[in-house]
Amino acid sequence: TKAAEDDIRHGLVQLLKMGLMSYMARLPNASNMEIDYRLPAEQSGLPFNEIDPWNNWVFTISGNFYYSGEQSYRNLYINGGFSAKKITEEWKLSANLNGSYSYSKYSYDNTEYISETEAKNTDLLAVKSLTDHWSAGAAASFNSSTYRNYDLEASLSPAVEWNLFPYDKSTSHLFTLLYKVTPDYADYTDTTLYNKTSEFLVSQSLTASLDLIEKWGSVNMSLYGSNYFHDFSKNALYLYGSLNLRIVKGLEFNLYGNI
Repeated sequence: TKAAEDDIRHGLVQLLKMGLMSYMARLPNASNMEIDYRLPAEQSGLPFNEIDPWNNWVFTISGNFYYSGEQSYRNLYINGGFSAKKITEEWKLSANLNGSYSYSKYSYDNTEYISETEAKNTDLLAVKSLTDHWSAGAAASFNSSTYRNYDLEASLSPAVEWNLFPYDKSTSHLFTLLYKVTPDYADYTDTTLYNKTSEFLVSQSLTASLDLIEKWGSVNMSLYGSNYFHDFSKNALYLYGSLNLRIVKGLEFNLYGNI
């Protein structure tokens, strides 16, 4: 068949190339030539193979537990989270789920003060690459928080993202600007200062994110700003940063903070 003949011709050409390698090595411009080797599929488990069994997905599970107290004071804080992220040349997908609980109790002069807060939040993001530096997609968020007076806060918003680096470098270098216009519904636990028990508002936000992964460690920074369209004085600004330095094998230095 034609397919079989093509295979034979390809095999003969391959043998001729290999036979000519010793002669090509003697050429004056031999230093400009490269020799390539393709790993057989049955050896895909070798460490130098480029196949990723996780298909570019990165999963993170985190948790924190803190307790302190004395005769007149008790403080408990529990936090847990799960995240999944996939960044390729074509797609950026991420999901973050977090929950926290805080309890404080103070006793003084036969008087007790107790404070309890809890929060749950889910954030989803799907962004499709349009070019090497531009993407478009959508983000969704679902939150509840006793501290923020939300029984439910839900939003679904379109998003546009620009990346300084080409997306094929995103596994090690990432600097993005993400702009969103967000219709937001809020069902409040208690009546707000503006005499609202629920409302629908529209806001805009811009997030600048930097992620660097190098042999010496990693850097992650994020700056987020937002405001409501009906009143620009109602706004928020948030800055987060973390630094991870690999000092020697098995020893790392971590620094993080937020404002």
